[in-house]
Amino acid sequence: MLMVPLETAFGWSRTQISLAVSVNVLLYGFTAPFAAALMERFGIRRVVMAALREMRTDRTATELLVATDDGRALYATLGWTVISPFVTAEIPPA
Repeated sequence: MLMVPLETAFGWSRTQISLAVSVNVLLYGFTAPFAAALMERFGIRRVVMAALREMRTDRTATELLVATDDGRALYATLGWTVISPFVTAEIPPA
């Protein structure tokens, strides 16, 4: 479903896309038990907020964080900044 748009937009082959997705799933599989143990011990709120704080300190991270006004105020306390208050994306039908 996403292969053709990724191939077209970036010029990647299906092999490259499949390898990236496979590595992603593998890493999630390895880290999931540890994340679950941390969440069980410290609570989901503390673990998620710590992860957001760590992501913010990584200057190479390209994640997009979408939040309500209250959420934005909370994330601002962790060092996140607003680049654009509103973002709209459209995927044209094939």
